Formats: sequence, structure tokens, C-alpha cells
Amino acid sequence: MSRVEDLMYEAISEGISEEVLTEVSRLRSTDSKLSKSEIGDVYEIALTNIRKLKKIPMEFCDEVNKKTAKEIRNKPWGNYKILYSDDNTKVKLITVNPHSRLSYQTHKHRKEVWTIVKGSLTIILDGATILSGVGQSIQIPLGSAHRAWNQSNSEVQFIEVQTGTYFGEDDIIRLEDDYSRIPNK
Repeated sequence: MSRVEDLMYEAISEGISEEVLTEVSRLRSTDSKLSKSEIGDVYEIALTNIRKLKKIPMEFCDEVNKKTAKEIRNKPWGNYKILYSDDNTKVKLITVNPHSRLSYQTHKHRKEVWTIVKGSLTIILDGATILSGVGQSIQIPLGSAHRAWNQSNSEVQFIEVQTGTYFGEDDIIRLEDDYSRIPNK
């Protein structure tokens, strides 16, 4: 097996092959005439970059929380804090209160990756129920119906990484909501 095949096998086994291929495309766009060895280097860099993004240490989250406390947004189900934001990405720490859930919703302009950092979360994704614990991640594709649900007696926290073209609250298309936030229903 070639070095590139080995690296892609690692990415597939870690469930991050799509992100690695996107990063490879971005890195290769700077130089389209790479040798086989250099292509292997690009794949290795991409795999390393994606692994780093997927492992946000709690100490970092705690430090960012202290600095961004003014950006806490309270919601009926809990709250979220904006940890990072630019034109292509928004990162939030979302806290879901015990026995609370977010609306069942879709987005037209963004996809998301959730990584659980505290507790156990029930996730509804396109009608399927998925249970996730600390350290587990799930990808929410663009346009997929999804919901975070805390069925426990303790708060649950997860990091939400949004990527796309628009991150406004008006890109939330609610299909179901426990807090009467669906217009004309």
C-alpha cells in the first residue's frame, strides 16, 4: 500500500476522510505540480490538521469561556458561548440543561460537527437516534434535520463547529420545537 493509501485508511478509520480530502484540496491548490513524495506530505499535513481540530482540549475551552463570558446567549434549553467566529467558521460551546432539547431543525447555509465534552447526549439526525458520550463526534450534513437532547439529570456540553457561508440565527428552520418558536404553528 502507498503512503497516501495508508494515510487515507487512517482517515477513514477515524471517520475524518471527508475533512482530510477537503484540507488536501486546499493545500494542493497552492501548488498543482507536486511529486508523489510531496503529495504524501500534503496528505500527512491534512490528516494532522484535522486531528488537531477534532481534539479541542477542555483547558482551552475553560480559558476561552473566561474571556468570552460576555458572549453567553441564554436559551430556553440552556445556553451557548461563541468561542470563535470568522467568515467561514463559527465555534460554540453549547450547554443543554437536564431533560431539555433543542429544536428539531435544518440549515440551508451551514454544516456542523458536534463533539461531546461533558455528559451523554441523545442526537436525532434525520430521524435516527444516536447516543454520544464524551469525546465522540458527529457530523451534521448541510440540510439534515437534527436535534440535541439531554435526557439525563446533569447538564451536557458539546462543541459545535459550523462551516459554511452564513451563520445567522435566521438560518434555523425549525421542524419541531418545545418552546413555541415555530411561526404560524
